[in-house]
Amino acid sequence: MWSKILLAFLCILCLLAGLMAPELSMAKSTLPPHYEQWLKTCRAEQPSGKAGKWASIKWKHDGSGITYPGGCGFTIPNWRDHKPKGAPERMSDATPAQQLWACENIYRFYLKLSGSHRYASTVWDANHSILGWYGFTEETW
Repeated sequence: MWSKILLAFLCILCLLAGLMAPELSMAKSTLPPHYEQWLKTCRAEQPSGKAGKWASIKWKHDGSGITYPGGCGFTIPNWRDHKPKGAPERMSDATPAQQLWACENIYRFYLKLSGSHRYASTVWDANHSILGWYGFTEETW
């Protein structure tokens, strides 16, 4: 009897841990190659006020006020044009991994369009104004 209660309790704890820390349930292979940079960008664009690598981003922001929907702070047309295949119409309904892939896709698009890492990084105001980051270099890309 006690073993079943303990097992149920452990299952509930594991489920809660997965909900509170999405990185525990995501394999790195499902994330884009530069996800660490995109996390920094998203944290600067849509801070949640919470601590934690993933919890510090307001992934489900509905776009009310003067900010953009989702956790990565780019426009609705950019989400529509660069979201990964199978992602929902609204960025705020997408998973963190889908939003990070959209960051990777939009950066690649503007890099190809301009040939400039610095220009590609301007999609997000926070990269320059808050983070002081002006794009990848050839070595870090």
